[in-house]
Parts: sequence; C-alpha cells; structure tokens
Amino acid sequence: MWGAASALWSLPEIFAGGEVRNFVFFGDGRRLPPVEAIELLRSAYVVDFATVFMSAIPFVLVSVLFLAIVRDLYAFSRLRALLAGLFLGASMISGLLLGFTVLRVSAFAFQSTVLSAAEQQWLEGGITFLNQIHLIFLDGWYFFVGLGWIFMGLAASGCGHRNRAIGFIAVTAGAMVLGGVMAAFWRPTYGEMVPLLVASLQNKSIEGGLALGLATSGLLAWSLSFGASDQVNVSTP
Repeated sequence: MWGAASALWSLPEIFAGGEVRNFVFFGDGRRLPPVEAIELLRSAYVVDFATVFMSAIPFVLVSVLFLAIVRDLYAFSRLRALLAGLFLGASMISGLLLGFTVLRVSAFAFQSTVLSAAEQQWLEGGITFLNQIHLIFLDGWYFFVGLGWIFMGLAASGCGHRNRAIGFIAVTAGAMVLGGVMAAFWRPTYGEMVPLLVASLQNKSIEGGLALGLATSGLLAWSLSFGASDQVNVSTP
C-alpha cells in the first residue's frame, strides 16, 4: 500500500501549479554515448540477468492469482470475467517480454566486442530499436493491466456487497493506471514545457494505481475464496 499512500501524499505537490521540462524533447541529454552505454550493459549483465529471472517469479505468482480470480468471477459475469482474463493475461505476457528485451540488449552488447566498426554501428542501431520495443512492452503492461482491473472490478460488482466495494476499488486502480498511460502519450502536445499536473499524473497515477490494484486483487481473491468456503460449509450436512 506504500505506492498508493505516496501518491496521496504527493497530491499537494501535483496541484501546486507550474511547469517542468518535457522529457519528450529533452531526453537526449539523459542518454549515455553508445560506447559508454554498451560498456555499462556488459558490466551490469549479471545483475540484469538475476533481476529479470527473479522478477519472473512474482509475475508467475500474480498470473496464478489473476487466473483464480477470473475463474471465480466467471460464475457471476462471464463476459466481464473473460475480458478481465484476456487483458490481465496480456499484461503478464507484456511484463515477461519486458524482461526478455533487457537480456537481448545485453547480449547484443557482448556481441559488439568482436565485431568490426561497421558491424558495431549496425548493432548499436539494433540496441536502440530493442530499447524502444522495451518501452512499448512497458506501456503495454500498464495499459492491459489497467483494462484488466477495470473489467475485474465490473465483474465483481455482481458478487455481493463486500465484493462490490472491492470491485469499485479495482475499477479505480485500473482507471488510475490508464490515466497515467494516457497522460504519457499526451505529453508531446505541450511542447518543451509541460504542466506539473500532467507530469506528476503520469508517474503518481501509475504508481498508485499499480499498488492499489495489486492489493485489491489479493483482497478480492481472499473474499471470493472466503465466500466459496461459506457456501461449502452451508451445503455440508
């Protein structure tokens, strides 16, 4: 819940007004030169490798959690549960591909050490392309998980008063993530300076929405399993 709490804590800063530099137009200054970037990728490969595979474990566990929720919600709202499962599954696939692009970029960095100058230049272009694909998978992860939580919350709205309240929170979490994604894609329209409200919305809304959505998913899974156990106890003589 720390992500949701930090998002609420920063609300005064978000609505303080003012403008900040738009990284869409000033992002080049934050990028390392090709030689330094490739050297950094080679030196950090072991850490990146461990991070990707350690991150895959919670992704698999969360996928199982989502599958259990969708299975339980299917009895109450088939279409909404199917849509929730579709988008949540797509978000998990995007998240795993996100990690694989990191490893492939690092592998290209190692290959560049034994290539000629012309081949290294070609490989640097491939690394730049994969970095863009990496960002696309990141946006896809946010987008699909936001939609998944919205349909998950809508499906839970027909499962009793307790689950209806949890479903409302899930819809809120999904809307926060989608709002952050839309704010990110809207930033180029502001030019070199962007309002602080928009810049903060992109980060805080996504961070808070992810934290709130994960917490709500766990709560909904517990609530659905608790309700199912109650039904079994009632039907057992």
